[in-house]
Order: sequence, then C-alpha cells, then structure tokens
Amino acid sequence: MKRWIVSIGMAILLFVGAGQANAEATVNVVVDGSPMSLSKPAVTVNGYTIIPMKDIFEKLGASVFWDGDHEIVTARKEETNVQLKIGSPVAQVNGISYLLPVEAQIFEGRTMVPLRFVSQVLGCGISWDGDTFTAYVDTKSMPDENQKLDQAAIDALVPKLGTESIVGREPNNIGLTDKEAMMSILLPDEIARKEWESLPVRSKKYLLYQVVQKNREQVANVEHCYTIVKFEDTILIGADITENINPDEVKLVDGNILLPSYREQQSAISQPYKWPTNQTDQDMDII
Repeated sequence: MKRWIVSIGMAILLFVGAGQANAEATVNVVVDGSPMSLSKPAVTVNGYTIIPMKDIFEKLGASVFWDGDHEIVTARKEETNVQLKIGSPVAQVNGISYLLPVEAQIFEGRTMVPLRFVSQVLGCGISWDGDTFTAYVDTKSMPDENQKLDQAAIDALVPKLGTESIVGREPNNIGLTDKEAMMSILLPDEIARKEWESLPVRSKKYLLYQVVQKNREQVANVEHCYTIVKFEDTILIGADITENINPDEVKLVDGNILLPSYREQQSAISQPYKWPTNQTDQDMDII
C-alpha cells in the first residue's frame, strides 16, 4: 500500500456544523496549474472549501459511485477506497473512520464534498491563497512524512494518559484568566513517553486535541485551553487547543508549537522545559 494512503492528517479535523450548506464565499480551484471548470462553484462552509463531488473525484482520477438510497458517495483510485455519507461527519478510508472538517452535503441540488480531505486522501498536495480565495491542488505532490496522522497509534496511546486541569490563576499562579485553562496531559511511564515521541508532529497535535475533547467538562466554561504533555518534571510540548482553533492551523517552529497568527503571542512552551516548583507566566518560555 502506498505511503500516502495513510498520510491524510491535514484532513482529519474536528467536525463543525451540520445539515444543508450555508455558503460563505466562492472559491477558485486550480489543479496542476490549470483552473478547474466546475458544474457548481466551490464554496466555503465554516471556513472549509466544499466542491462538487463528481468534478473533483474525476479530475483526480478516481471512479465515483453514488448510492442514492443511502446517500453514500464512494470513490476508488488504485488502492484507495473512500466513502462519504451525506450529513455525516465521518468518512471511511479503506475501512478506517476519520472525522471530517465539514460533512458531505447537498448545496443547491449538487452533492458537495470537502476539497482538502478529498485531495489529500487521493495523494495530492493542497495549498491556499487567502488573498485570491484560490485553492491549489498538486497531483504530483507527496504529503510531508511529518504531517502523517497515525490514528491507530493515537487511539492506542490515549487510554494510557492521565490528565489534570488548572482553571484560572489558582492554584499555581500561571497567569491565566477566568476564561483560560491549562490541562496537563500526563505520560505515566517510559513506554508511553517513547510512544508519544515517535508520533509525527501532526499526530501529536491531534492527540492533544482529542484528549481535551475527551475531558471537555473539566474546562467547559473557558475560551482557551492550553495543553501540555508532561513526563515526570519535563514539559514535552504544548499548544492552545480549543474548539475555536483547528488543530491543523497549529504549526511547529524550532521545536515550539505556534498558533495561527492571531494567537501567536499566546503560543506554547518550548520543548524540553523543566517545570519549576513556583511556576509563573514569567517563567514560561513563550515565543
């Protein structure tokens, strides 16, 4: 099986929104340098681009099948089999379930699917020009190995992790407001630490996100939850992970996790970092 089949991390995001599409803006789509001619314009929904199903699958060399009775789209290309159900936040790729950034849905009588997910699951690179609202798809591009999402490894590690949360400035005076929280994700032993360290960067970010969502009731009333991973007294990695921030927007720079530009001033802790007894916000190594 080709390596890119499992390298679809950028597409596996928290599901946001449901039902009929409510378009925000139209999007230009360029494949290998040539603008696509679409039966219906691609549009953004909840910040994600959706595109006519048949147009994009056939452009990327996949065979498309439609089950109208169950509203299921199936696309096949070489060893990759993809299924999307209208209105469902879950897609099946070679029998494995993945959360979608936005579900497949009906828009003005046309079946629309998320562009980034479809492109990357079929082995294509994709980039975005926000100035011109243009999505560029490169069928010859291979996903960065560091961007791979190893869902099986994440699923195996999550049950082993412990968590603790700190809400507001108490008890450790780390400079949080009443609308902020810090959640420590605790690695219980050396085996778990090695499993964590072996994860690709994108898998690390999604693991952080998954643990926060699993323990969401602990920080239900806060706007930003800063997560860190700790092994003994060492901070391994950290980021602001909330429902407002797509984990895919978080980036790694020189061993530090950064947020999108509008949050970079409140980004994360360097790795590794020794946790002092009297931790304060001044002690934290903030980028």
